[in-house]
Amino acid sequence: MIEVEVHQQLRQLQRQQQGDRLDARAPWPHQLTMARLVARGLRLQRHALIQVPPGGAHRLSYLLPALMWPGPTAICAPADVRAELLHDVLPYLQTALSLAKPARECDRLLPDFDGVMLLDPVRWLRDRLHADSSVSPPTVPLVLDRAEYLDDWVQDAIAVSISSHHWHHLRLALPHQAKAIERLEIRLFQAFARRPLPQFLLHADERAIVAELAALLADTDLPEPWLAWGNLNARADAIAWVHRNLETGQFVLHLAPSDASDLLATRVWSSQPVVAIGEALDLTKDAPNFRQRLGLPDATALRFLPDRRDEVIRVCTLSTLPAPHSPLFRDRAIASLRHLLCDVPGTAVVLVSDRPLQSQIGTALAAEFGSRVQVN
Repeated sequence: MIEVEVHQQLRQLQRQQQGDRLDARAPWPHQLTMARLVARGLRLQRHALIQVPPGGAHRLSYLLPALMWPGPTAICAPADVRAELLHDVLPYLQTALSLAKPARECDRLLPDFDGVMLLDPVRWLRDRLHADSSVSPPTVPLVLDRAEYLDDWVQDAIAVSISSHHWHHLRLALPHQAKAIERLEIRLFQAFARRPLPQFLLHADERAIVAELAALLADTDLPEPWLAWGNLNARADAIAWVHRNLETGQFVLHLAPSDASDLLATRVWSSQPVVAIGEALDLTKDAPNFRQRLGLPDATALRFLPDRRDEVIRVCTLSTLPAPHSPLFRDRAIASLRHLLCDVPGTAVVLVSDRPLQSQIGTALAAEFGSRVQVN
């Protein structure tokens, strides 16, 4: 079975000399357990949900089964993770274990490619959500890394966005209604210009203008993305929000359903087995809230807690300083902090309740320690 083969190869990898550049990741204590679970998910074509501690130590645990699986596999991950896999982990594994399975970054699932495909999560979701339901998708097992961002990816994939050039295209497509469309666009522009934030939900008066636009466009032949916008706007659970460029005043109107769980369940999770891996997905191992929110069916669940045994937190209080209202307080506090921080090899957290004093201390410490210092 592939679980046994993956276990043996991973043990062999862990026995290699300590000077290897990936050796720092190999000693993660749950590497073998997670690798077997991923391999089992590939073999049984069953969904799995794995919660991992922060960091990238877990990536060896899914990449090795993907390389050893006899058929095609896909890995969905953000751009930084894909770059790490392509330029670091994949070449190492192919060389260290003599694995000949090819790997490449792809725009979408390739039906004729029998290797490891690295995909952008939003593109993969968009392909699945908008795919022709009459065409059977390729049943390729998929590993989804950084699943804690799945809500954002779904929103980006499913939302319909209307920019300034889309209004221009709409007026060209409906010349007999161009003046009325332009008036509604100007009214929206004026309403959004009064909002101080770059991103916001629509107020009642702004939704009323959008409703006028929807009534005007009803029963007309609309170009994309207006056709998708009209279909989505008709849903009772549709949510509209705006991104506005504060410098130019241009705005982008977004529309998305508040609940996409049914669509995800029928269009995404039913089409291929998925091993979802993420940090802090839910409070419990089975992640019921996470699965319900995203329409994910029952899955083999596993949760690895961070190993805190070697962590030591030293708490220091500056109790011998002058009173806070004293003119000597700030200088004495900064001098004491400089002395303490010189003995700290790793991360230090300085808690300052007074906001002006927080900025002053941050500036003084940045002059001493440079880019190590971040305020808030």
